Amino acid sequence: MTEQDIVERLELKLAYLEKAQHDMSDILILQQRELDSLKVRLSRLTDRLNEAEGDTSKFDPDKERPPHY
Repeated sequence: MTEQDIVERLELKLAYLEKAQHDMSDILILQQRELDSLKVRLSRLTDRLNEAEGDTSKFDPDKERPPHY
C-alpha cells in the first residue's frame, strides 16, 4: 500500500465520520425539539389535572342519577 492509498483511505474515513457526525447532530436537534414539545404538553396536562382535582364542585355524586334511569 502506497502513501497515496493510505491518504485516500484516511480521507474516505474522515468524510464518512464527518457525515455521520452531521447526521447525528441533526437527529439530536430533532429529538431536543420533540423533548421540548413533550415537556410543554406534560406541563399543560399536569395543570389540567391539578385544576380537575381541585374543582370538585361540578360533580355531586348524591345528585347524579345512575346510568340505567
